[in-house]
This record gives sequence, structure tokens and C-alpha cells, in this order.
Amino acid sequence: TRFPVELLGDIAAQHAGCVLGRDLAQQLADNYGVETFFAAVKTILDQSEAASRAKIRAIPDGEYRYETFFDNDGESDEPLPIRVKVIIAGDEMTIDYSEIAAQVRGCTNSGYYGGARTTARVAFKYLIAHDEAANEGTFRPLKLILPEGKILSAEPTAPMGNYSQSFPTVIDAVIKAMEQALPERVTGAHFGTFSGVRFRGKRDTGAPFDCHDSGHGGWGACATHDGAGPFRTMAHGDTRIIPIELQESMYPYRILEFSLREDSAGAGKFRGGLGFRKKYQILSPCDLQAKFDRVKYPPWCVQGGKEGKSGQITVEKRSGCKEIVYKSKGYPLEAGDVIMVETGGGGGYGRAQERLRELVERDLRRGYISADAAAID
Repeated sequence: TRFPVELLGDIAAQHAGCVLGRDLAQQLADNYGVETFFAAVKTILDQSEAASRAKIRAIPDGEYRYETFFDNDGESDEPLPIRVKVIIAGDEMTIDYSEIAAQVRGCTNSGYYGGARTTARVAFKYLIAHDEAANEGTFRPLKLILPEGKILSAEPTAPMGNYSQSFPTVIDAVIKAMEQALPERVTGAHFGTFSGVRFRGKRDTGAPFDCHDSGHGGWGACATHDGAGPFRTMAHGDTRIIPIELQESMYPYRILEFSLREDSAGAGKFRGGLGFRKKYQILSPCDLQAKFDRVKYPPWCVQGGKEGKSGQITVEKRSGCKEIVYKSKGYPLEAGDVIMVETGGGGGYGRAQERLRELVERDLRRGYISADAAAID
């Protein structure tokens, strides 16, 4: 690895978690006996399964579909179809990924277990088992249909460096497919892209640095309240906001602004969550790597709301010229350049004309929306 010292902390944490889990399970078996321990585990799994099946039985049988696109695989500009079908039959739910994009040349592929099963389980957990523990019993009523060779079931030799990039879009699509069957449960789409912002270069000592400061954005509105955020996507919760003072002490940039992005949320009876705006002033030469999706197909709405805004990066060179960037493997930056990162907002729920006037006035006072947007929406 390029960063062995930093990586050792990750390995130590994972090892400690495995050892602690082993020891706690052993302690239970020692205290109550192995037979009692296994009987308790079986009871927990069976109870979770029964709860999931009861929730599924309450949904009308049928086939529910949704189609959207992932912007591209990073190697070409061709959109990748994300077509999903959800089948409800009695007390079982089947998610059919047969018509999803085939594996691609870019590194956005994933394997069956890390891709198809993961995305299906996250969507299932939200739609069906949101108040249940996540264990194998919870997911027994969930079935998958997926041929080999798709972006969620790629061959072992397929490039997978950014395997999880498409996950937020896939999960949102499964949820959207159930809009008519579960109108009180389905939300607008969240901003749904990692909004990757990485600065790479070398320090004065010659040592490499790689600062990964990916973005937070707005989540979709639901039937009872506005969308949340800015938060991470539902597929990358392991990267936090690092205090600005610490960032500036470690990397060659200064933060000029860190604020909520007005008008980024989709309007509705309940509006989506907001994205943010972050400006970096570059202090020494480095490269920018960017990964923004949901640009061609912005975060969608439900029940007559409006879609959220997509994210983007604006590079303002010290010469004064500006360029908008969505994806870049190595955009060269110089001292004095300013990078403005704007993340996307969540989709709205319900018709904007139904929003309570006092909520519109509150959003205006707080700067969440502009006067123009309030008048138009």
C-alpha cells in the first residue's frame, strides 16, 4: 500500500472487532451452554423472519418496476441502465436485476455478494424491516434474480476499484419502484453520489499525500417531513467530516467557505434535504480527482414533488477562467486556484403547492431557499 502507517490503524481496528465479537459469543456459550446458545440464536432468526414475512403480506401482490440510469462508468460517456423489478408474492419479495447494465470497462463493477445482495438487502431493510434487527432471518423472505456478467454480478477479473459507486442509485431505484404500493413509505431519492473530491500530490519532503474529502448531500423527503441532510449517501458511511482546522494543517489548501447550498433541495409538500457548498483555495500544486454522478439523472421526486439539484465542482483558475468538472482522474491545480464543490439535494414529496406557508417562510428566513425559488415553486 502507498500509505502503510495509516493502513495499520484500519487493520488493527478490524482485528480488534473480530476478536471482541468472538470473545463475547464465547462468553454467552460458556454462561448458558452451547445448546441454549444455539437455541436462542435460532429463536432470534425465526422471529426476525416472521416479522419480515408479515410486513410483506401486507403489500398487494404484483410486479413493480422503475428505470433510471447511472451517468457512466468513468471510461466512456454512455449512461448505464438501472432497471429493477420488485415482485411481491404472498410473504416473499423478489428483486429482479435481470435488465440492469452489463459489466463495464470502468471500475464500477461489483460481485454478486458485495453488489447485488448488498443493495437488495439495504433496500429491503428500509422498505420492509426498518424496525427489525438485521440478521440472516430478516432476509430469508428476500429472493434475487440476477444473471452473471452484470455490473452487480461481474466476473472476478472485472475492474472493481470503485465497485460501490452505483449502489446509492440502485438502492434508490428499488425504493422508487414501490412508490404506488407503499406511498407512505417511499421517499424521494437522495443525492446518491459519493461526490468524490481528492487532492493528490507531494509534500515538501517528497512524501505523497492523498486527501479524500468526499461530499455530503440532501436526502429525499417522505410523507411526514422534509428530507434530512447534508449526510453521506446510504452506501458510504465510513468517511466523516474532518475538522477544517485539521485539514488545513495537513494539506495544501485553505477553506474559504463551508455552507448549506440554497435551492439545492427538491420542492414539495415536504422538500428534500439540502446539499452543501465548500470552497478550497489551493496553496501549492496538486491534482484534483473528482467523481460526481446523478448529473444527467438528478435525484427524483415522489408523489408529485420536484427533483433535487445535481452536484458539481467549479474550478476557478487564478487566471480568472472557470470550468465545471464532474469526473476527473487528475485535473492539475496551481497555487491560487479556487475549487467550489456543490453537492446535490434530495427529491421532494408531494405537490409544492400543498406546502404550508409558514414552512416556506421559515425556509426563506434560514436561507434554505431563495425568494425566486419560493415564487416559482
